[in-house]
Amino acid sequence: MAWQRTIPFGYRMRQGEIVRDPTEADAVKEIFARYLQGDSMQRIAEAMEAQGIRYHERTKCWNKSMVKCVLENPHYLGDDQYPSIISEENFQAAQKRKRANNIYAPCRVSGDIREKTVCGHCGAKMIRAIKNRKTSRWECENPDCGNSIHIADEQFNVAIYTLLDTLAHTPEALAARIPIQQKQGNSAQRIANELTNALNRGAESVEYLRTLVFACAAERYNELPDSSIQYKTDKLRQRLESGESGEAIRQDLLNTAVRSIRITDPDNIALELANDQLIGKEADA
Repeated sequence: MAWQRTIPFGYRMRQGEIVRDPTEADAVKEIFARYLQGDSMQRIAEAMEAQGIRYHERTKCWNKSMVKCVLENPHYLGDDQYPSIISEENFQAAQKRKRANNIYAPCRVSGDIREKTVCGHCGAKMIRAIKNRKTSRWECENPDCGNSIHIADEQFNVAIYTLLDTLAHTPEALAARIPIQQKQGNSAQRIANELTNALNRGAESVEYLRTLVFACAAERYNELPDSSIQYKTDKLRQRLESGESGEAIRQDLLNTAVRSIRITDPDNIALELANDQLIGKEADA
């Protein structure tokens, strides 16, 4: 079974439409109510587990990351795709309490690095968070994983720059061809489903159907693989083979050649390249 839910907790799919799941929606309301009454995320997780409510079908266990994911999900306010479960007042009150419980220190990791950092266990995005002004922490945004890593910004930066320098001295690592990967997304499929439903209904205007057709085509185009990455990577390899070095090419390697930065623990960090090569501890395992 996949690590991540495809639909947020509190909802289910019925006949191609996202609707409230009665049991889970009541649990969402209870989570917000308990949190606003002063319960900790850990106590709420224990209460959900004791009631036998499952966040994920594969396990009956709950953890603080799952509760945090519920408390931070804006879909519960209601939007074009999701019906509302939580009032604006309660949602904002929960966010206010969360902010009051956290003191955030300045982040010394660049946005380029933060954007590419993923969990070495499940591949989900890692989010940098700080509970106090002394210890920085990275948390996996996948609540089913719950990977949490304490590592100082300076240590993390040094590890990344060292790996980039290693890559700069091994340009042959860029020689492997980049596999063609289809971009993942569900917008085009959602629009295609709506188009099918509209055709089945038979009562929609020609203008509306035309809008759906063009919108679906646009989303399909956006999902096409980017062939320019191969060209840029080949140019980077040529620059490295010619002896170019310095901060500029190191930044270009990060932006173009590196698909993700995989961190499993403070001593296990690797660069996953666009051509599927690994630079770092995972590559040596």
